[in-house]
Amino acid sequence: MKTCYFCKGPLRVRRIEHMHEWGGERFLIRNVRSEVCTQCGEAFLAPATLKEIDRLVTKGRPKEHVSVAVFDLKSRAA
Repeated sequence: MKTCYFCKGPLRVRRIEHMHEWGGERFLIRNVRSEVCTQCGEAFLAPATLKEIDRLVTKGRPKEHVSVAVFDLKSRAA
């Protein structure tokens, strides 16, 4: 792909952090090769990259664990 599917901006190869959900859990994957839109910031991952991520979260061992602050907007008046 040479342009963004959403805004048609140009894409550049970058290393990103990707939040991945699998089996009801969330995983942070670092140093993911991605094509990122320079206009809107949307990231596109290759099918082979997604397969490798799925393999990692099912069979790999995490390098570290991090904690994350959680907020809930449901409890706020709209």
